Amino acid sequence: ETTAKVTLDKDGDGFSITKSALDLKATIADISPEQFEAIAAGAKANCPVSKVLNAEITLTHSLNA
Repeated sequence: ETTAKVTLDKDGDGFSITKSALDLKATIADISPEQFEAIAAGAKANCPVSKVLNAEITLTHSLNA
């Protein structure tokens, strides 16, 4: 489950997305916290939407056993 809190700031006559705070909660069998962290970091770094946005993207994550 992933949620996103997006910040919109006034930009001229319109608005721009300036921040996106992602929070990932997952339940995955047979994976170490280190493996999960590496996969989450890779997904954040290679996300096509994140690459398009000129915004600060943060990611918090938790692995439920």
